[in-house]
Order: sequence, then structure tokens, then C-alpha cells
Amino acid sequence: MLGPAMLALPALAAEVTPVEAAHRVVRIDGQAPLDDRIVAVPDALEVLWHAPHIRIHYELTVPDGPTGNGLWLQRVGAPFRLTVDGQAVQPFLPELAATRSDDGVFNGRMPFLFALPAGARTVRIELAGTVYIPTGLVAAQWGLPSDLAIAHLRRHEKMSRPTEINTVLASVLGALALILWLVRREVIMLPIFAAICVTLTLRGWSYTVAQLPLNTEQAYLFNSLLSVSLTISVLASLLALTNRLAWRHTRWLLFIAVLLLGPLALAQWIGEAMVLVRLTILIVGLLNIPLCVWLLFRWRAEIAGHAAYVLIAGLCVLLAVSLHDLSWTLGYLPPLRISYVSLAFAVLLLSYAYITADHVLRNLHLVENANVVLNQQVERTRHELEESHQRLIQLQGTEARRGERNRLVSALHMGLGQRLSSLAEDVSRGHIVPDRMQAPLEMCIQSLRQLLSAHQTDGALVPALATWRHAWHARLESVSMTMRWRVDDSADSLHLPAHALIALIDSLNLLMEHLWSRQENQGGTLELHVTEDADQQLLLSLKGTGLNAPTAELVARIQVLWQSACMGQFSFDPLDESQSWQVCWNTAQSSQATP
Repeated sequence: MLGPAMLALPALAAEVTPVEAAHRVVRIDGQAPLDDRIVAVPDALEVLWHAPHIRIHYELTVPDGPTGNGLWLQRVGAPFRLTVDGQAVQPFLPELAATRSDDGVFNGRMPFLFALPAGARTVRIELAGTVYIPTGLVAAQWGLPSDLAIAHLRRHEKMSRPTEINTVLASVLGALALILWLVRREVIMLPIFAAICVTLTLRGWSYTVAQLPLNTEQAYLFNSLLSVSLTISVLASLLALTNRLAWRHTRWLLFIAVLLLGPLALAQWIGEAMVLVRLTILIVGLLNIPLCVWLLFRWRAEIAGHAAYVLIAGLCVLLAVSLHDLSWTLGYLPPLRISYVSLAFAVLLLSYAYITADHVLRNLHLVENANVVLNQQVERTRHELEESHQRLIQLQGTEARRGERNRLVSALHMGLGQRLSSLAEDVSRGHIVPDRMQAPLEMCIQSLRQLLSAHQTDGALVPALATWRHAWHARLESVSMTMRWRVDDSADSLHLPAHALIALIDSLNLLMEHLWSRQENQGGTLELHVTEDADQQLLLSLKGTGLNAPTAELVARIQVLWQSACMGQFSFDPLDESQSWQVCWNTAQSSQATP
């Protein structure tokens, strides 16, 4: 066997004759030939002949002399069969296994060197399937097998080496991914990466195998299934890298798979439109590359480090090489050019290996540092809850202040506001002459000051009552009225809400104004008692002796004012003694001591 060492030998002068013309016959299955003529090599085919029912074969006349002992086919546009004078022959290079059938189909993508039997006259090359490039017979040469061997080995090495590198790389990386997945079943990226490696391994094998193990249509179907597998696997890998491999996104993968495999199965079943379906799958696979680049750029923040940009670079290399090979497939480049898509797949595999390793290491790091990460999350959550709690407290404080202001306004309106309104009405009706308005106005101003002072005491009951007593002391002495003051120790620390305290002071002022304005009350006595009962409720009583009792209208007014503060009941009790009575204020809510 001629080994790779022959590649280093210098080219020797040899009699090699290129095949410049061939007899081409084009026919439809079982019908007369559509075209039968001598064509130049390379032979460009019409677009309508790219169909599975079109049969094309070439006939070459073996030249006389020693140059007719060997035939080197550099490339054929489709899988083919070769016969010499009606007899199938095996290639001289590459050597095939002895178990191969003599009528096997050869891979048109690879070069073949045939040693022709002595006396051979005609070589028939029959295309066994639909052509995948616009050229049928691309290039061939006559010569001695020994003269053609070195050029054949160089050509074969140049075409197969990139694919072999990609196949070996995909096999090794796929095996490593499966082994790691058996250890770390939770890392779903590993089996997806293994599926990509298996797909590229099978693709490389199908592109470099010399003799097809399947018939032509089955081989084409196999390549289409590999294209679908690669498209779905690449999309699934992006979802796995960004933790989106859930039903909301995987259903789109299933939809794309059904959209591609459904027409393929239907075309295979009815035996029509296979070329169109395979072309559609090829275009979808090509468009999938820029789609993945766009998705990676959009989700780059969810992939740690520069892994996203590494994979974007690998996909961009694949896209550029795929466009190059597509232009070659469409006939815009010479048919003998070498395809570099296998090297692009190798670059993509290395990109995937890097990003998968980074993904696995990050998952391992998360598992190994689960407690640290959990503590960080707990601390972050605690901090967020504390901030939310502070915001809630601020909001509650704001709402409480707003409500307190509303209650203060209501208390002022019910007390001082009504007195001022009554005073204005009395003046307008002439009940009070302007010269006597000074005393009522001074009383209203004094009440306002007392209300403001009560508000500034922060709800402390005893200091507010002390201020109120001091304000009335001089007036009571002017009419010979005496006020006695008694506060129990349990009531020293009593507090009331500001609006309730204002309502209490305001109601006391109403009562005192009424008693002070009555001339017959001169010389009377008032006893103020502040305590806290067994139910921890405020109990404030004011007992009058030698004083006329307040009117029923005044009692009702004070009751409305006190109840509007929602703090309990106001009661009036006449006593058995002459000109003795008692009024009481009590709260329904528990009074709390100052902390």
C-alpha cells in the first residue's frame, strides 16, 4: 500500500493526460435520452437536471498506450458507480475492504484512482443520485497508476485532513462530555454538547467514507437528519447556557423539529420534492447561525465572563466558511476548490468546549460553595426586607400624621370653630354689643393657646391640665371661685392622642366659660380629680359645689365633642346636695404609661 510518506517525494516527470471530453447521456427513468452528446470536462449541468428521476452517465474511451492503464477521478458531482467494459472495478487508491460489493456506490466528494484491466476500451461513470453541485464530471486524468498515485495522495490528504481533524476532535470531546455527564447528571449542557459532537462525528464520517454504506437516497436522507440534529442541538445549547431550558422555550424547539422533519418524512413517503425539502433544511440550518449569534448577543449578560463572545466568534467563523462553500456549491467558485467547513466546525467545537467547561466549572463552584452563596442570598434578602420594613414604617408614620392632622382639624372645628361661629352670629343679631366683644374674643384666643400647648405636650395629660388650670386661675379668683386639684399617682404618666387631649381641653374650656359667665356662681367650688380605674381607663371628674348645673344644651354639646374624638363617654350626674353636680370624662381605650 502506498503510504503518506509518498507525499514527501518530489513529483517525477510522468505521462499524464487530462480527460478533456466525455460522452454524456441524460435520460429520465425508462425513457429515451433527453441529451446525448460529447461534452467538455468539467461538464456544467442544467438546473432542471438536479432531480432524483434524472439519470446521467458518462462514457470515456480509454486511450491507447501505457497512459490508458490508470484513471484518476479528482471529483464527481454526485455519488457514482464505475464500470469498465460493463464490469465493476475496485479503486486502486484508496483501498477498500474485501467485503465490499463490486457494484458499490462511491463517494463523489473524494478522489479515486482506478487501475484499469489490460485491454480496457470504455469506462462508464454513472451518477447514482442527484448532483449536489452544478457540475457532473469535474476533472479526470489518464496515466499509469504509479504516476498518478502521488498526486492522488496529495489531493486525498488535502481534502480529508480537515474532516479527519474535526471527526477526531468531535469524538474525543463528545466522549468526555458523556463521561462528565454520568458524574454530573444535573448539568444538562453536557448531553447537549455530546449530541453536537456525535452529529459532527457522523457528518465527518459520511463526507470522507470512500464507499457509501447506504444507497444514495438513504445517504442524502441521513445527511438531512444530521443537519436537523445540529440545528436543534445548537439552539438547545443556548437555552441550557442561559437556564431557559423550560417548557415555555423547549416547545419552540419541538415545533422547529416537527416543521423540519414533517416535510422530510412526507417527501420520503411520496417520493417527490426531496430536493426542495433538503434545500430548505440546508437554508434553515444556515439561517440558524445568525439567529444564534443574535440570541447570544442578547443573552450575553446571563453567560459569565467572555464565554458568550467566544461562542459568537466560533459561529461567525462557521457562517463565513458556510457562505464560501455555498457559493462553491452554487457554481460561483471553481468545483475543484477545497471545502473548509470541517475546520470551521472544529473551531466551533473548541468554542463549545470552552463555554461548556466554563459552564460546568461554574456549576461545580456553585455546588461547592452552596452554603456561602445561600448565606449571601439570605443576607441580601434580609437587607431587602429591612429596607421594605423601613419604607413601610415611614409610610405608616406619614399616614398616621395625616390622620392626626385631620383629627386635629376636626377637633378645632367642633370646639373653637363653633364658638367663634356662635360669637359671630350673636354679634350679627345684636345679642352682644361690640364694646363687650373683647372678653369673648380673649377667651377664644386663650382657648386656642391652650389647645396649641396641649398639642405640644406630646399627649401628656397632667402637664396639659396644669397649663389649663394656670390659664383659668386668675379668672376664677376674680369671681371668688375656688378650684381644688387632685391627681393620683397612677395618672402621672397618662398619655392621650393629641386629638383626644385637645377635645378634652376644649370641652373643659366650654364648661368653664359657662360657669364663669354666670354671676350667681360666685363663691362656688370646683374639685378636679384625675385617676386611672381598674380597667386602665382614664377617669376625669369635675365636681361643682355651690354652682348652678350646666345646661342640657351644653352637656349635649360636650358629649358630641368628646365622642367625636372616639375616646369614650361624657356623663353628667346631679348630686343630692343643693347646687352640687359632677361631670365625668372616661376613655374606652386603654391608657398607656410613658415608656
